[in-house]
Amino acid sequence: MNLYFVLSCQADEKIIAELKKYGNVILVYPHPNLNEAVCCHADMQITCINQNTLVYAKDINKKTLNSLKDTGIKLIEGNTQILPKYPGNIAYNALKVGRNIYHNTKYTDCIVKRVFTDKGFNFVNVRQGYAGCSSICVKDFILTTDKGIEKKAKELGDKCFCFNGDDIILKGYDRGFIGGCSGYIENLGLLLTGSLEYHREGCKVKEFLLKQGIDILELNDDLLEDIGGIQIYKL
Repeated sequence: MNLYFVLSCQADEKIIAELKKYGNVILVYPHPNLNEAVCCHADMQITCINQNTLVYAKDINKKTLNSLKDTGIKLIEGNTQILPKYPGNIAYNALKVGRNIYHNTKYTDCIVKRVFTDKGFNFVNVRQGYAGCSSICVKDFILTTDKGIEKKAKELGDKCFCFNGDDIILKGYDRGFIGGCSGYIENLGLLLTGSLEYHREGCKVKEFLLKQGIDILELNDDLLEDIGGIQIYKL
């Protein structure tokens, strides 16, 4: 089994070095149409379909694409041309939870829709276009900083834990999101780009995760930073 961690080339070197202890690191380089602050974010230009398949945005950086091709991950090109401003930049930012795909479905890339639908997934429309940034599916529940996602999850019966995300940093913006500073795979647990110690609700989050039997792997002893998430593929 090979693990591949796909994340921003702008991630802290400590994070990259820690991930290399567990598998291979694939770096995401700037997409020409994205704002500088998020141009290297994986969740803005790649939709993880499952542990061996992804859909990537048109005009993805060739260096990124070539690195992905070398992994054996099944690569599918999306149809949507990313634009710099919202909502033109959200086409690939979906959240997978069980058999549900949360997204602002008006803007979901048509290839992403087709691939998930063909595999038997259901799309759940939410106002949050950055569904994949704002939340992460951990084991059998959603960890989120978005009240709208929490409300919809409760309506559908998806388990959800919502907390304040104000202490998650995203350079160039007022705040970041939990999905953007994390990744999850069962044998390692929840991977975080920083430490919950520096978050005002960190103890609350840690207590909840430990009660659920979720291991926590803090990759850096610093503030949680939204880097566009850590996508994990297993081949």
